Amino acid sequence: MVVARKIARPPNIKEIDGKVLADRIGDLRQQHGLSLQQLADRAGLSIGTISQVERGLSRPSLRTVRKLANAFGLPTAYFFDTGNSGEEAEDGIVIREGSRPVMTFGGTDMTAWMLSPPALEGMQFMLVHLKPGAMSGRRNYEHSGLDLGLVLSGTLNLEVQDRFYVLGAGDSFCFDSNRPHRFENCGKTECVVVYINTQ
Repeated sequence: MVVARKIARPPNIKEIDGKVLADRIGDLRQQHGLSLQQLADRAGLSIGTISQVERGLSRPSLRTVRKLANAFGLPTAYFFDTGNSGEEAEDGIVIREGSRPVMTFGGTDMTAWMLSPPALEGMQFMLVHLKPGAMSGRRNYEHSGLDLGLVLSGTLNLEVQDRFYVLGAGDSFCFDSNRPHRFENCGKTECVVVYINTQ
């Protein structure tokens, strides 16, 4: 039997506001010579959504960030705040607990810490904290690769191609990311998940 235990947030991490994401989206759009409409068309998002993200007025869902990353051919990890991480000192191999790149989604309801070096191509290894009510997005989405995860504490509601699962501590999942999916914490306590996405 797996006993749920309280998972402490990594120390010395400041949850970022939308500035890092806003700056990177704006810079990328200008570097690619794209108008708001062109980026909206490429990402499958509305102009209003992109304008709000670019001005730092809203913190998008994981679904939205992935769509923006895909529009530029970049991994989602590109938009994480690396702050003063010790990645260079650790040769891009080890990430210390107090130096994990971080991103918040949908306000501060969901926070993800990168456990693998952001420069690592083809895979993202994350520790995700979801407060009650936090979700990946209101609609299902799909992308290339595989999604894998292990629930460390709390309850995770997972939908994969019209099938619904309720996972508790010790439960894991793996599916083809091209299948429409979404996840949500419908419980009353925080849910913590080790999450891997290959691309």
